[in-house]
Amino acid sequence: MVKQIYKLVAGLMLGIILVFAGGAAANAYTPEDAQSVAALSSSVYEQVSANKYEAAGGGTKSSLIAGSRLFTKDEESGVYKVNEKEFAKLSTNGKNKVADDVIKATNETVANEEGNETSLIDQSAKDNWFKDLSKSKGLGSRLINDTTSEWVPDFAAGKRILAPLTGIISTLMGLGAILIMSLLALQVVAEVLFITIPATRGFFGGVDTGVLNGGDKKVIYQGFVSGAARKAVEKADSNDGKALAIWAGNTFVKLLALAIVLVFFINGEILPFIGGLTDWVHALFV
Repeated sequence: MVKQIYKLVAGLMLGIILVFAGGAAANAYTPEDAQSVAALSSSVYEQVSANKYEAAGGGTKSSLIAGSRLFTKDEESGVYKVNEKEFAKLSTNGKNKVADDVIKATNETVANEEGNETSLIDQSAKDNWFKDLSKSKGLGSRLINDTTSEWVPDFAAGKRILAPLTGIISTLMGLGAILIMSLLALQVVAEVLFITIPATRGFFGGVDTGVLNGGDKKVIYQGFVSGAARKAVEKADSNDGKALAIWAGNTFVKLLALAIVLVFFINGEILPFIGGLTDWVHALFV
């Protein structure tokens, strides 16, 4: 399940990257870019062409596909591109292995040429080639992991940027806490009045939950009474004590959860609390 979510997110992120990449044609290189990308792709091709990759339907020797069949050289630009027809014949493991080998060979080639002023291969060549490869059906989504590998939260830098705003943020958090507690108190009082004193029900719109859909101009104060309280009164059939018990049973867990969150929020520990939940989810699913 988690892997499927990761794949879905990766696909969406890839789509966004391709949109902002400008959708340039594969051969739309400047002469200098074409030479550098051709040099890089040729070097990577030499490293992966001799490898064998598992075809769909099995990994026996007879069903392995040579890496040399997975790429074709563009005669105009000299850049190697994915042979999508052959690539589609690979199994999922085979496709992943190709992506891993291409990424590894590309990174090693760029790193080895770093500092060599006469070399045509640099980070720009990698970026341009990967932009082309990302448009290849089946391989693009597998390159997204490398594209986003350095996208990690920098909390230290974020803290430094927000340091001048610490006072304002703390004040807003304090106002938020006061507002939440005030609204919660008003809603609890309103709902108890609504359930126990029938005369107040008309003021809050009666037991019909339709008044909460926003169509009524009085929805602001009618909204202080939730649908749960209205349904409780309706189900209790004029038995106020029973209605109060039904309402309490339906709202207790929600109020308890809100109270727990408020405790952490008011004490300035909401972020560590969320961090703990994040660690728990990570340990559970990853």
